[in-house]
Amino acid sequence: GTTGAAGTGVAGTTGAGGAAGNSQNETACGVCELSSSDGNCDPGFLSQDGSGVPFGCDSLPTAGQISACKNLLTCINANNCATNGNGTTAGDNAAEGCYCGPAPETAANCNGGTGVVGKCVAQFHAAALADGAVDPRAASLTAASTEGAFASFIGVASFDPTTAVGMADNIKDCAVHSACTPCNSL
Repeated sequence: GTTGAAGTGVAGTTGAGGAAGNSQNETACGVCELSSSDGNCDPGFLSQDGSGVPFGCDSLPTAGQISACKNLLTCINANNCATNGNGTTAGDNAAEGCYCGPAPETAANCNGGTGVVGKCVAQFHAAALADGAVDPRAASLTAASTEGAFASFIGVASFDPTTAVGMADNIKDCAVHSACTPCNSL
């Protein structure tokens, strides 16, 4: 008999790169966060554990909060404005450095809404307004609210991961303590 002609295969289609890249980033971010030793870095609300449950900003209940959290985190990371607890050196406290502003601003003044000059004030306001849709502590905030009213909410929500304000702060806290570069783009 004669040998048959060789068959030709059909090339597979190339998958969308963006989704795969984001998935890899989320996995790397989750691994980073899980290795953090900081008490504010709780893998239960921040890290992708393979369960498919959203983590980070995506775990918040409303689209407005998710978007505001991501915008706030982008501002915090882009400006590298998070400081230590008294605003004098780089650190993990995004509310202190990015909302209040650099030293000599003090937390006491900032918590009252006095002298707020951080680079991400507008994003903190937007996150607080988004939180107002689900958090009674922020329900009375409007774009026309005083800085004191915003500061009153931001001060208590800054490490509360059920809020857009607090989730962005928590992610920054985790990223600083475990050098989570992949988290910076999420």
